[in-house]
Amino acid sequence: MDIPHEVQVLVDELGEALVAALVNDTACRALAARIQEQGFDLALALEATVALTLRVGGAEGETEEPEPGFSDEDRAFLRKFKIALE
Repeated sequence: MDIPHEVQVLVDELGEALVAALVNDTACRALAARIQEQGFDLALALEATVALTLRVGGAEGETEEPEPGFSDEDRAFLRKFKIALE
């Protein structure tokens, strides 16, 4: 599916907002500090998978019924964890 540029910008902003939420979360910061107090440097890498499904009728319509089986995105996700479907 081709994603319109405006939607891609919004998805990018969502990713930035999620990172900011973690950075500003006091519990996350406290846990990171506790790890560093134990003598470890800390690097955190996160991956977010965003799945978009176009609604029937556009932005105000109902969501399409998913087709049975696995989508290409589902298969790619499962491959990342070395899960075979066959």
